[in-house]
Amino acid sequence: MFYRGSPGLKKRLKDGSIIEVILGGREIAVGYQAMIYLCIPLKNTSWGTSIRSANEREYVRWKPKLEHIENLIMAFSIASRTFKNDLIRLLRDIINRTKC
Repeated sequence: MFYRGSPGLKKRLKDGSIIEVILGGREIAVGYQAMIYLCIPLKNTSWGTSIRSANEREYVRWKPKLEHIENLIMAFSIASRTFKNDLIRLLRDIINRTKC
């Protein structure tokens, strides 16, 4: 756990990516809202058809790994009850569509 004016969680993944859950103030309403950030190192991206790393201000391609998806699901379920319920609803819809 760390503090940046408000509490948050930070997890480093094996490839150097970082997932952060930070409580921040809401723009309109009073109170706090959980924000989830995924920080991807440029070395983990590709540019166009080349395999080279991207430079600043270039569009890049990034393919998430299972580790990213699992940890993002965990982050959303930790962030708030609403996020968790939305995630469960989304996963149920995906499962129901694949059964057809």
